[in-house]
Amino acid sequence: MSTSIELSAKIAEYLDKRVTLHDLEEWLAPRLTVYLANPDSQAGQLATVIELNLAEIYSGITSERTLRKVLSKYKSENPITFLDFAIDVPVNSVVATSNNPTVTSAVQSSGGVAQDQSQAWHTGVLAGAS
Repeated sequence: MSTSIELSAKIAEYLDKRVTLHDLEEWLAPRLTVYLANPDSQAGQLATVIELNLAEIYSGITSERTLRKVLSKYKSENPITFLDFAIDVPVNSVVATSNNPTVTSAVQSSGGVAQDQSQAWHTGVLAGAS
């Protein structure tokens, strides 16, 4: 799982009150260097926001309620998008049609089954398989 997605999911748990502030801090502490290694990324910026607000909470400068507001606003203004797509297409998902000679010849040349997944993907695309 992407570190951005993991952080976003943990923040959602915190905002939904499924984890405590202490749980959030315990989860973030060992991962902080990973997020801060790329401070310009959305995950790096979000980790920085959390870390600075934790310091302010412990110093008595701000409250946990303020942190929740800050995180909620930050997440709504900076959504982390995750696009899931298949990289490998199983060979058994290949669909051949008799009216597509390219697909027919590819399937016939391999005894009815594409030899590798890249061939299966190309064959599936040519055949209109999803």
